[in-house]
Amino acid sequence: MDLQPRKKPNLLRELAVALVLTVGLVIAGVLLGSLAIQLFGGVEQWLTWRADNYLGLLAWRLCLYAGIATAWIGLRRRLPLPEPGPARNRLRRIEGLIVLLAAIVELIKAPVNWMEVL
Repeated sequence: MDLQPRKKPNLLRELAVALVLTVGLVIAGVLLGSLAIQLFGGVEQWLTWRADNYLGLLAWRLCLYAGIATAWIGLRRRLPLPEPGPARNRLRRIEGLIVLLAAIVELIKAPVNWMEVL
């Protein structure tokens, strides 16, 4: 039996940490994007490089998606199963929407002129 009192979560501290992490990630993304554009000499060259290396970047993103899916499946196994009904249906709907979002992102990134295809 554990006689140690449990610490109450400090909501303000958790919000501050989340805010600092979010701002840090946004700043890192902007700096990384600016550095990439400077290294390539401009946006057009960067877009050309991205189109030329589409398959390698696609393989990287597919590995990333597989890792995220594996982590989610492992996490979902440890979570209590929602009761049949609206809660379980919402979870399945959200999972399906995430898969749809990933597919749309990949279709947008594909080096295809969609006006010619459609």
